[in-house]
Amino acid sequence: MPWKDPTRAGGAPFGIGAAFHIRVRRARRSPCRFSVSGLEGHLEPRQDEIARRVVDAVSEVAELPREAVWVVFEDVAPSDWYVAGNAVADARK
Repeated sequence: MPWKDPTRAGGAPFGIGAAFHIRVRRARRSPCRFSVSGLEGHLEPRQDEIARRVVDAVSEVAELPREAVWVVFEDVAPSDWYVAGNAVADARK
């Protein structure tokens, strides 16, 4: 089921970049860490596939061993997620 934008009439689908946020952190001589944030429960059924694809892409493009690519998932409560200045929790009421 595609993700729906709760701030729009009819709930137009988000693009994939808007459905979750990826942040990359890498310190010298340490693994490349990708933090994937999404609304509570939205990413859980997809975590294995997302992690596999991130690891595959980064290890190929950056020429890193797969073991050097870490993926961490973070659930965000709808009350803590804002789109265009509006809390997702408020838009769902």
